[in-house]
Amino acid sequence: MNNLITQSSNDDDAKRNLVDGEGKVADTLLPYKLPFDTRTSRSFVRIQTEMKVYTAVKKREKWLRDGNNWDGIVPDTRELPGNVKYMVVDLETHDWTGKSTHDTGRIVEIAWKLFSDTGDCLESKQYLIKPYGTYKEIAPKATEVHGITTKRASEHGVDVELVLDEFICIVENIPKDGFVIAHNMDHEHTVLTNSFSPDQRNIWKNVPKSDTFSVPLLKFLPEPVLTKYYGGSKLQWRKFGLQLSELHRHISPETHTLLVENVHYACTDVDMTWEIFQYYKLRAPSGFLTWMNRSNEPVTTMPSTPKDKFNARMNWQKKAGDCLHEKKGNTDYKMTF
Repeated sequence: MNNLITQSSNDDDAKRNLVDGEGKVADTLLPYKLPFDTRTSRSFVRIQTEMKVYTAVKKREKWLRDGNNWDGIVPDTRELPGNVKYMVVDLETHDWTGKSTHDTGRIVEIAWKLFSDTGDCLESKQYLIKPYGTYKEIAPKATEVHGITTKRASEHGVDVELVLDEFICIVENIPKDGFVIAHNMDHEHTVLTNSFSPDQRNIWKNVPKSDTFSVPLLKFLPEPVLTKYYGGSKLQWRKFGLQLSELHRHISPETHTLLVENVHYACTDVDMTWEIFQYYKLRAPSGFLTWMNRSNEPVTTMPSTPKDKFNARMNWQKKAGDCLHEKKGNTDYKMTF
């Protein structure tokens, strides 16, 4: 029998609210119960999730009614664009579980655009992918983000093997001074690698990549943005870069208002990523643009004690001050992260 835990005997509230050893309100001697139980709470969360899914699905349906659609697979006879130097890619996935948001993900939607050395768009593709591998259902939390349901992907999607065959043929022809570009390349790299065949993995492994999510690139943001973040608290302990929509808003506010409505649609995310890359390309040395797989780097943790937080804040503010001072002097500022 569980031991009952209460306060002193002269406390009337304690007499009415006996608690057992598992933290549950005891049924005995209670003139009333809690106003809601865990079942009510779970029902509320489920209703919230269903409403978010419904809203996201309706938004995607509107996107389709507005004349947008996914591409179909073209027969092998189609010629791939030549003179490709940059490929911008974005993925939307079916789920994420556990500690990793990457390893368990499989592709639901993929989009890419190809660009020449002068920035001319050579091709734009966007595919809806049928469920494949171990996944059979798109999780509601993923549908909340991109508005794609399992039913739509199953009925209107194409086979992932056909899309990745086309994708890897383009990747194979990216020059050594070009890039495959993504926002959060760690995510794209892991999901793609888990979906590739062994031969495709070898090709992908050797292509140069660029990540606009990179923390070191943040120091090339406009000066008012640096002042906002490095003088405040948002980037003091940041291991990762800014989210795509937030970063794009700082870099290209004029086009952001046109694109933000459909953020997390693969084609829209590609457009945002390309504009961010162009911004960084004009300002950052090429070494900053090259993505290095950081999967083997030690994991850093956020400071937990008030003293550690204070020291981290002072350190970041000093870096920001040095960075802004050197920018004003038109020198090659050396802020490191």
